[in-house]
Amino acid sequence: MTKDVPQTNWADFLMNFASENEGSKVRLLILQNGEKKLLKEGHLISFEGDCSGEMVNAIKTVIGEEGAEPDNLFHNIESPKEVSILENDKTGEVQEIHFVDQAGTKSILEII
Repeated sequence: MTKDVPQTNWADFLMNFASENEGSKVRLLILQNGEKKLLKEGHLISFEGDCSGEMVNAIKTVIGEEGAEPDNLFHNIESPKEVSILENDKTGEVQEIHFVDQAGTKSILEII
């Protein structure tokens, strides 16, 4: 089941999700022309937000590996307009987080 995350809860939701799922195996995809393109598969390191009050102006997703020379991906979602989650119908666990920016570009974080 897909659920929208209210904009006023984005920062808290993403901080809590990253804290509870740090190190989880994830896959980051971007939806372009109806096709999913893999950007990075690795471990969730963090979400970082550019916030002014309750408003989130940008979201940075950091995926990769810990270590001396990590090959990390820093994916920015500028001017997000929508954050939603896809939950497992039976367990309620988050399977995906969907981000849509003002240009309509959709980024998908799959928990694998």
